Amino acid sequence: EEINKVIGSLLEEGIKQGCIRSDINIIETVFIQWAGISGIIKMAVEKEKYLSKYFGITREAFLQYGFETLLKSILA
Repeated sequence: EEINKVIGSLLEEGIKQGCIRSDINIIETVFIQWAGISGIIKMAVEKEKYLSKYFGITREAFLQYGFETLLKSILA
């Protein structure tokens, strides 16, 4: 719950500053972002060899791209 509150507060502040889209539903977006972050981390750990072999990318590169993609989905 604490993490959800922190993410929600960050989203609200971002909306006030104009860098986060104002049309998002805060509560749903918190859960989507948290699910995305958790899923990206889990996949990067569990599929590190696969990512390297089939895509030629490191775990760190996958994490970076995943987090950037999540962020871009809510940017204004």
